[in-house]
Amino acid sequence: MLIAVWLSILVLWLLCAVVLIGMGSLFLRPLSPAYRLQDAFWAGLAAAVAILEVYHFLRPIDSLIAVLFLGFGLVGFLSSRTVLLRQWSTARTSAPWSLPVVLLVAFLVAVRAAGPCEHYDTGLYGSSLVRWTASYPLVPGLANLHGRFGFNSSVFLCVASLDQGILRGISYHLFGGLLLLAFAATVVPACERLVRGSSASLEDSFLFFLLIPTVFWIMRTEIVGTMTDLPATASLLVACANLLRGLERREQKGKKERTWLS
Repeated sequence: MLIAVWLSILVLWLLCAVVLIGMGSLFLRPLSPAYRLQDAFWAGLAAAVAILEVYHFLRPIDSLIAVLFLGFGLVGFLSSRTVLLRQWSTARTSAPWSLPVVLLVAFLVAVRAAGPCEHYDTGLYGSSLVRWTASYPLVPGLANLHGRFGFNSSVFLCVASLDQGILRGISYHLFGGLLLLAFAATVVPACERLVRGSSASLEDSFLFFLLIPTVFWIMRTEIVGTMTDLPATASLLVACANLLRGLERREQKGKKERTWLS
């Protein structure tokens, strides 16, 4: 029975990853054809949050937006399959041992995600906000009545978008673990590239040091509930890594231009 639960969580994570990668591909493909799988995932997450923020002004976070995300994600994934397969092949070549490590991490996180919700703030206000978000559109000025009505985080919108249909009540076991697994899938290949000596980039060096919080989060942090700290921290650290990558590329481009002019 427990194995079936773990496998169900893994399958749902895979579906969510496909949807977010597909949505991210729709936004990244016009900008750059050389985007990576992890770039597509995090871009898809950012796009989903932006859409949910606007959508919530008009409607509650209901099954309609979940169906739209599923449709857009699958269309984006299928239309970008050539680029994604090429990026997958490149990732497997540059870090061949990362896949089994990430699969092991996925199993460990799925085991923990199948456990009970012990996150205090989920019972205090998180689950109530998810139910409110899924029942009513945004009410401007509601926090003027009481400060607690002003608690807001994109995490609640994301959990509410998952808390639809047969997944109602299960979404608390999905979102935190999904982002933790995506973060690990970003950090582990960078560590392997550095150890193998196939990369000396500033981005991979930064991600290498993030192996410490990654291991701690996998083993100890709460991942069942409406945690806001873990998603915010993981997203910010990935954004910092991407910023370092962009700055390094800009510096390399500037050096090439100066060399060419000289």
